[in-house]
Amino acid sequence: MAIVALTATKRAGNTTAIPGSPMKAGVLLVFERVVTVGAADSDTSTYDFGEFPSNMRISGLSQVQWADLASSGAPTIDFGVYGSQITNDVDALSLDHDAATVNLAVGRRLIGNPANNGKMLWEFVNGQTTDPGGMLRIKAVLDDADVNTGGALAATIVGYFD
Repeated sequence: MAIVALTATKRAGNTTAIPGSPMKAGVLLVFERVVTVGAADSDTSTYDFGEFPSNMRISGLSQVQWADLASSGAPTIDFGVYGSQITNDVDALSLDHDAATVNLAVGRRLIGNPANNGKMLWEFVNGQTTDPGGMLRIKAVLDDADVNTGGALAATIVGYFD
């Protein structure tokens, strides 16, 4: 087993968010990212889905999908927010997704609590009271156990600006 830190690849035709860009209300930005989880990835491995403006609102339409990543054990996946200007919050968006159960046919919500739909990315960070500005990263972390089969882990992040 090994602890890894992988970065997801962009799918063709994806938009890249640029902080301070003149976005109009009502325009949704869709970011599709996928990473391959290795069969020997260990607990605490991270999977980076890219950086996004701290003031981008995260839509409840955002979802995550994964293959059956373990034939034994009980690994889970948490989705968090990371950045040099904040205290990293490993489960800011959602936590305890069952990595040993396939989730390819129907995506799971990226945002764990529907009351948080439409919050700015920085607002998901526990203890953060002001927008730090700049770019923040969305990452998944393998938690509670190692995986032993590996496979795809994907995120569709839907965002917008006021």
